[in-house]
Amino acid sequence: MGPELADNLFQWLAYMICTVVSLRSWSRRYYRGWFMLSGYFVCNLLGLTYWTSYLAIYHDTPRIFYVADISWTACFIFLLIVVTNTLTEEEESFRTPWSFVIAAAALGVTIYYSLGGTILFNILDDFPLGAAGWYAARGLAYQHRRGSDGTGAADDGTRARFFCAVIAVIMLYFSLWVLSGFGSRESWADPYFWTDVAVTAANCYLLYAYSRLRGREEEREAQV
Repeated sequence: MGPELADNLFQWLAYMICTVVSLRSWSRRYYRGWFMLSGYFVCNLLGLTYWTSYLAIYHDTPRIFYVADISWTACFIFLLIVVTNTLTEEEESFRTPWSFVIAAAALGVTIYYSLGGTILFNILDDFPLGAAGWYAARGLAYQHRRGSDGTGAADDGTRARFFCAVIAVIMLYFSLWVLSGFGSRESWADPYFWTDVAVTAANCYLLYAYSRLRGREEEREAQV
């Protein structure tokens, strides 16, 4: 078993667990956010299943992978919906230069990949990720301001951790896509694999952070 197949199988197992956990949370609460997060992991898992199956059978990555691309595009749209559904009005309207940094990163990756790839799917993937990062940066900056002036002490940091997880996932995806153009993927020394492992860990933390956020919000709703 080569390192790429081992990496994909590990990632598949992790996303399967995240899918089961998120679907179980949605079935118990029927909260829209949990449904959207479940959609994110389900679509991610579907795309990875096709990619891993092709790799296991043909011992090569698919040259035309529209099935995986469509699944991953859908999963990034779900992530954008999760973020916008979580934002408060104050967070959404808060201005921060870090939003432009993430938007610039998304634009840079789109241009880089469009030089040798399918422009349509690059735009469809990078736009929702860039938009999700744009809003997550606003939410994180707003929570940081609340924490620095003492008005956000009761928030317990759950919202800030969620936005940090979203930004980490997005920036790691961008890094992974850039690294995919380099290296042979024949050895664990290739930084692509460790970045992919970091993407998996960040997605698992995203699930944990969202669970903590929803738990905190449910406690507040019960106290009202």
